[in-house]
Amino acid sequence: ALLAAARIAAMPGEPLPLEVELFLQNVRAVPWGVLGRQLTEEGVEAERAMMPDVGLAYVDTVESECPNSARGMSGQIYRHVGIHEDLEFCDPVFDALQEEDPPWPAKLHRYKGQDGVDQHVIHIMPPDLRELPFSMATEMTAIEDLSIAYGNIFREFASSGLSRLRLVPLCGDDSGGRFAESGDMPSITALSIRGGFYQLDERDRRLMLDAASIELCVYRDGELEGYRDELQRLHGATRGAGYTTPSGPVMAQRDLRRELEVAAAEAEAVGFDQLPEEQRLLILQPVIGDRPGTGHSQLRVGELQSPRRPAPDVSMASSMQVLKQVVQNKRPCTASPRRSEAPKPPQESSDEERGHDDSEPVETEASWRLHFDSHFKAKTIGLTPDHITASWRKHRYGGFTLSLEPLRKHPVGRWFEVRVEEVDASRWTDGLGIGIVRKPSKDSLAAHMDAFGNFEGFACELLPEHWMLGYDGVRARLRGHIRYLTVAEMPLGRWKPSQLKQGDVVGLLVTPDGHMLLFVNDELTVFAQHCEGLEETWRRQVHAALDLDGCIKTVRILDTNAHIPGKVLAAHGRFRDGENACRQLGEVTDATSIQDV
Repeated sequence: ALLAAARIAAMPGEPLPLEVELFLQNVRAVPWGVLGRQLTEEGVEAERAMMPDVGLAYVDTVESECPNSARGMSGQIYRHVGIHEDLEFCDPVFDALQEEDPPWPAKLHRYKGQDGVDQHVIHIMPPDLRELPFSMATEMTAIEDLSIAYGNIFREFASSGLSRLRLVPLCGDDSGGRFAESGDMPSITALSIRGGFYQLDERDRRLMLDAASIELCVYRDGELEGYRDELQRLHGATRGAGYTTPSGPVMAQRDLRRELEVAAAEAEAVGFDQLPEEQRLLILQPVIGDRPGTGHSQLRVGELQSPRRPAPDVSMASSMQVLKQVVQNKRPCTASPRRSEAPKPPQESSDEERGHDDSEPVETEASWRLHFDSHFKAKTIGLTPDHITASWRKHRYGGFTLSLEPLRKHPVGRWFEVRVEEVDASRWTDGLGIGIVRKPSKDSLAAHMDAFGNFEGFACELLPEHWMLGYDGVRARLRGHIRYLTVAEMPLGRWKPSQLKQGDVVGLLVTPDGHMLLFVNDELTVFAQHCEGLEETWRRQVHAALDLDGCIKTVRILDTNAHIPGKVLAAHGRFRDGENACRQLGEVTDATSIQDV
């Protein structure tokens, strides 16, 4: 059955299901190997991308059953995951690679990397096209076997629960034989990737379509264009070949695409408010949109949701009507949901008091409050009508959301808190990103919006002026750059957002001199010192920012804008005492020396 599927997918012009085109849209050739490095023409390795993290799986083409004798990219991988001195693979990997049914088996195994980050490696021993029978076989035979190998890789990835995959050409110049000499390996590889996806069952196809990114990693400089051109050519050929009629959820999604187009045309003709409720809901929560980070239009298939408790009513959360009600003081005046000592603000501040320039907003009692901004959020984030709870539980992935009001200043810094309302750590190991941003004009982000003016993605991807902590716990994202936190900057050990529980409160303190202190239940968990460009924001307006994804499904923003608890102030005082002691000792004021003091 696998061989028959591989042959069908390898035939030029063969009508294929719509999912195949969608999958090919998400595969891109990149100029680096699976570890983020590229071998230049001078024979020197150059850093081109970040090292693999906890949410990424990457492929290892096994050359030998003894890891300590591996060379090339496999040798680098084994050194990175700490098995470069082992005489054999661990039992699960060794046993899986010995299987003969299906041929060319793959096995995903989790290792602990040198930097302490979990590494998910998919081992596979692919066919060697230099040996018989491949050295005498046709190109179709090579594609058939490589398609089976890629299909096994895709099954391992689909069952892993990870969101990103780094592929490699399974046969390159070293093992491509006469196909490599004739320059046919890029074409064979592209057809084999398509054939591997075509073999998958419906469930695995949907999981592969939901991947955030799939990269075909080309390690050697100068070979990228061949693979990139073949993927683009194959994608165009697939589109021109026609599609078989899909069934089930895919057909339903195509019907929704047409309904969405009709609803958009009627909204332009008669106005949004005059549409029937069904069409308004379709526009507010469309099932079709650009996948974050790729710019490709993808179909959403939402049948793989795990059972969860009922979600808050967010069906009309992103409408302009609700925003106007919030701004016009429709929300009842209540005490802070967590801090009983917080004052009760009598009313919402006016637009003039809130301000729209870089000056600090007028300090009124109403400025203690914080709401989420329904105009500046990803369309996958739903808000409750009062705009204080945000959730992505109705979608397959999350996105960003910002505060409507700017953060107020306190003598020690800016402060805000969110409370975790729902956690699902059954699949993802990363989660909440929390920080501040300089809110740009929507016109400057027009390239990131769909036809209805909606965003899709995360603050660390879309907004240029961002300073964020969290995600996998070990990296800060600062203005588009990634900075690894030191051990000393995590006084309680590595913090993982996946360890958060329902009811936990996460707070962020941003100091005037550019430090970020993250607290969990008023306990200092992370402090990132001297964040690039952060000190420049003290005289400007900034907004609270959250990237909701992974295991954190729902959060509630608290009415503690610049209302800093006593325990946080005490921790900040100890932090400053250590900083001052370092200066008095004449040492470098960095995180390590402060922690030592």
